[in-house]
Amino acid sequence: MRNPVVNLTTGLKNFRTEFHRSIIIMLLSEAVLLLNHNISKEKSTWADIGCGDGLFTNALSQLLPAQSLIYAADKNKRSLNNVTVKEEIQLEKMVLNFVSEALPFTNLSGILMANAFHFVKDKHVFINKAFKCLQADGYFIIIEYNTDKSNLWVPYPISFNNLKNFFSAFDYNAEKLQEMPSRYHGKIYSAIIKHR
Repeated sequence: MRNPVVNLTTGLKNFRTEFHRSIIIMLLSEAVLLLNHNISKEKSTWADIGCGDGLFTNALSQLLPAQSLIYAADKNKRSLNNVTVKEEIQLEKMVLNFVSEALPFTNLSGILMANAFHFVKDKHVFINKAFKCLQADGYFIIIEYNTDKSNLWVPYPISFNNLKNFFSAFDYNAEKLQEMPSRYHGKIYSAIIKHR
């Protein structure tokens, strides 16, 4: 006769594993939805700046054509160890404090910043150095909490309305792609920012 305690323990472990997998799948599908737009069908080069564990790096890779390249940049080397992309996409990881250091990119098709722009206090200085990394028709995708109220984890937030006004001063147009409830901070939005 099997030990019921062992069976229960094994069952709980299996449940936790499957539950964890379902959470990851759900989060990835949400991330893909936030990023989804008419991305070029030609291979391209992107930088995910402040990529963290790489949820949105992976989501971006689901949308890019084969042989595209993503630079995954974050100041936390341990977080970079978790970054993965789909098999057909090239990935280069780099340790980078994007706020204080120079950005080592050139001729990028796009820059992704997912829950990272709110760590930038002087957004004007940062954006001016980021512009220099883009090719002529390159653009930004920014994902942020739709609030201007700061807290310990979101020190310099920017709502979509203020994001739109901010980029308008640089002759860029910000268009909202998606908005959805956030588990952590009200609502989260994605925006694509292109030169007018």
